Amino acid sequence: MSRITILTVLIFSTFSASAQVLPLEDFSPYNEQFRRLKVESVIDSAGSSVTRTFYDKLGRIIKKEEHGESTSIQHFHYQQRGDTLFRMRTSNGSKQPEEIVRYVFNKGKRLVEWYEFYMEQPDKPDGLPNWSGSARRFFYDDNGRLATRLDYSWIDVKLSRMPDLHLHPALWELKYLYRYTYDAKGKLKARWEHLNRYTYHERDSVWYDRQNRPETIVRRIDHLILGEWGIMDYIAKWEIKYWGNEKMTTYSQHHLNPTGQFIEIDYTKVVKEELSGPHGLPSRKTEGSTKKITWTNQYRYTFYPR
Repeated sequence: MSRITILTVLIFSTFSASAQVLPLEDFSPYNEQFRRLKVESVIDSAGSSVTRTFYDKLGRIIKKEEHGESTSIQHFHYQQRGDTLFRMRTSNGSKQPEEIVRYVFNKGKRLVEWYEFYMEQPDKPDGLPNWSGSARRFFYDDNGRLATRLDYSWIDVKLSRMPDLHLHPALWELKYLYRYTYDAKGKLKARWEHLNRYTYHERDSVWYDRQNRPETIVRRIDHLILGEWGIMDYIAKWEIKYWGNEKMTTYSQHHLNPTGQFIEIDYTKVVKEELSGPHGLPSRKTEGSTKKITWTNQYRYTFYPR
């Protein structure tokens, strides 16, 4: 019998700060925080829509129920084969997988390859399903830190059969290249992104406060014009402040003129997030700006018995 905790601390947030602000993305099937806290489910309510997501004791998603204008129930099934883990997603009682994710780990249990395949609606007279896909490869430095990430897209995105779950050079095209650098203390210092054979260059620089929490993140954008790197189009900036268990993130996007000077602030959001009690889990997130709240999510959690 699981116990339920209703978190009542108010949180104000405009979007998922951890996903949008922190440049190091996590593709692991395991939610380490949920595993450690023994989270069994998360109930996410926004307006008339309610989503409940269930996790196993390893922190892996196993079921997702969405209730609103319509109802959808998704199940997630796992198969372990040596160093490879497969995750299949089915919906509304169907046995046909709509999505397959393949995770490959090295001997140090670090993720080295990630493949995602999802089924699209049939658009052929025979009614057979079509599959699309993407893939990522991860490379680490001698200290076990992520050093390089390669993102691929599927060149032939239409298949009427179950796709080959391997990175075959003939089927994939490299789209993004990410490089990560760290300071002397091992904290992430910068992330570099290259797009379309280096015609697009994006860099995130990260600064930390005295408690080693991300405080400022600046994203600079460059484009390759006539063989030379052009003036930056814009700068995006995240500023994060902390008060006790409350965190506020201000996001702004600045346009630049041809000499690289600020012209105007094109877009601004303010994020206030308060984490609840000893769990450090959000109980409410509100999306909006400095003048208007546009969206609110409230969260409740159930836990496995300890």
